[in-house]
Amino acid sequence: MGQSQDSELLPDFHLDDFNRASIQSYRERLALRNPGNPWIELETKEFLYRLGAWGKVRGKSVEGPTLAGLLMFGKYPSIVEAVPAYFLDYREAVAPQPGERWSQRLVSNDTRTTNLYEFFFAVVQKLTTGIKESLTIDGMGQQDDGLIHRALREALVNTLVHADYYGEQGIVIQKEQMTFRFANPGRLGIPLAQAVRGGTSERRNPRLYDLFRCIGIGERPGSGVKNIYWVWQEQQWREPELVEQVHPDRTVLTLHQVSLFPELRMNSNLHVLPVEGTTSAVLSLDQEPELWRIASGIQEEEWANQQKLEATIVELCQQRALSLPELAVLLGQSPKEMRHVALAKLLEEKKLRFSFGGSASQPRLVYRALEKE
Repeated sequence: MGQSQDSELLPDFHLDDFNRASIQSYRERLALRNPGNPWIELETKEFLYRLGAWGKVRGKSVEGPTLAGLLMFGKYPSIVEAVPAYFLDYREAVAPQPGERWSQRLVSNDTRTTNLYEFFFAVVQKLTTGIKESLTIDGMGQQDDGLIHRALREALVNTLVHADYYGEQGIVIQKEQMTFRFANPGRLGIPLAQAVRGGTSERRNPRLYDLFRCIGIGERPGSGVKNIYWVWQEQQWREPELVEQVHPDRTVLTLHQVSLFPELRMNSNLHVLPVEGTTSAVLSLDQEPELWRIASGIQEEEWANQQKLEATIVELCQQRALSLPELAVLLGQSPKEMRHVALAKLLEEKKLRFSFGGSASQPRLVYRALEKE
């Protein structure tokens, strides 16, 4: 495996190219998270070296910031000298003034957001403003962020650590009334379906990832995107859209706070179901009468017997792979309750398995019945 992008040594740059206030703030966060960490009391250069933000060539008197260190803690003029394409942009269009395109905007040449560390904390606060959810208290008596807060934080840190900082158009984070969009230069490095499934990660900038992880930001490798999808599914919102673009290469994650079910239009013959991403699945009695025939026994009952419901789910999934929203509409059941009770039980009993259907660019979770041995 070759050298990662962010481990590049920059011997022509020095400690003066760092923002000392950013380093001090980071040191304080590290001390709060891990008071016994011996690195906290180290002098600046050694502290940065232990973090992977400073590098040395063994056997030679060559040293300097790593690209990760300069991106994380650097001064803006020094960063763009090393990486001319460097650009960070946060755009908010929640309630713009008449004639204004953005209600708020932060860019990397702003004195408040010159490096990744300062940008992350300025932007994550704005992303989560207005998010209403129950917060919990962890085992140490500290307030623990809610699921949506954590998902937005993960989306932001993923964008920063997976970016190709030599790529075009920079990092763009956009917040609208019901939508969040995270775009970075560079492609994923693994198939989209694999990123959504989790378990595997191709980290372009592992040192940046470690710098964030040291202060408690970021999920374990290979789980970030999967967790974001899970949180959005828990809220019964439209499935996230993860796409790769070319010319220039970019990765874009779009999160809609739009419910799947208020959009549902039904009549006696046609059932239109908005499904994950930008497409809609159309289920019609004319097109798939067998599915509706199987489901009719549950639909006609005010309170479905759990055993009968489970048997009907298995029978439906024997016909073809079905997503959670499709099953919910066919059976007239709450998707969240079905996932936690019936589907969880059927998966545990190995009567169902889940996999990823849809297209390569828009994978979606579907359930299939397992054949009896």
